[in-house]
Amino acid sequence: MFKCPRCVQKIHAGPPACPHCGFELSQLDEVLGVNEVRMRRVNDVAGLMRRRLRDKVEKALLRFEKQFPQLFFAVHFAALSEMTSLRQYAFWLLNRASVEGVSADRPNENGILMVVDVKSKTATITYGYLLDPFLREEDLFQVLSKSHSYLAEGDYVEAVKVATSKLRAVLRK
Repeated sequence: MFKCPRCVQKIHAGPPACPHCGFELSQLDEVLGVNEVRMRRVNDVAGLMRRRLRDKVEKALLRFEKQFPQLFFAVHFAALSEMTSLRQYAFWLLNRASVEGVSADRPNENGILMVVDVKSKTATITYGYLLDPFLREEDLFQVLSKSHSYLAEGDYVEAVKVATSKLRAVLRK
């Protein structure tokens, strides 16, 4: 079970369209593109981090992956337009991204993606189908709530550190 990125209703993985609102990934493809997106584990298209800060974020992601080697965690920093739904964009990106340095034995179904909109200082987390039985919406709300104050202050490194730490605690349970 996961939530539709448009209407946020619970749906089973697999149907081509949301039975509640008719949402399909192909609708996002029409707007955002259908080609594979190549990205780094720390993908800073907003251009806000120097190498030293990206390295700190990378270290937090690798700490997460060391504890959960079957998974991968990536973060995408972008300055999105007001017309872009953060939740839908994250869903599209996880489904279309090829993350450098992540081996083929960890497909996107095993991935967690945090997308940070640096314009609105908000974030969302989306994850692959493998994690459906282990994560609840309430868990993600708690993870993002703990990192919210850092996002509001523009401390993106600490926001990611807190998010990965809290998510590790949730998954350990």
